[in-house]
Order: sequence, then structure tokens, then C-alpha cells
Amino acid sequence: MTPQHLIRTFKKTLGSTPLVHLQEIRIRKSCELLRHSRLTIKEISFSVGYRDQRYFSRVFRNVMKSAPGKYRECL
Repeated sequence: MTPQHLIRTFKKTLGSTPLVHLQEIRIRKSCELLRHSRLTIKEISFSVGYRDQRYFSRVFRNVMKSAPGKYRECL
């Protein structure tokens, strides 16, 4: 199976590319950690697979329409 075939099959089955699906899983887990832990934003970003906190914050903001810190404050 070629990478392109895998991506097409994945998208057909789940409705998104593997990269987008992984991003959704990471953001969902980070929301859970923001709600139920006292971990810092940096610790959360590392624990869900982002090695750059600024990139994590940018992705989080694009998906959730709120910065991680603001998201936590609104809970």
C-alpha cells in the first residue's frame, strides 16, 4: 500500500487525513488535561506530543478559537 493510498483510504473511512485526525486527538486530550490537571501549558503540550509550546498554542487557538490559558480560565 502506498502512502497516498493509505491517506485516501483513511480519509474515506474516517473523514479526515491521518494528520488532521492526530491533531484532533491531541487537542481533545489537551482540553481534558487543561480541565482536570494542574500541569503547565508547556507540560501539557509536551505530554500530547508537541515539542514546541508556541506551535501547540497556535494549533490549539486555531482549533478551539481560544488560547490554552484562556480556555483554562473559562472553566
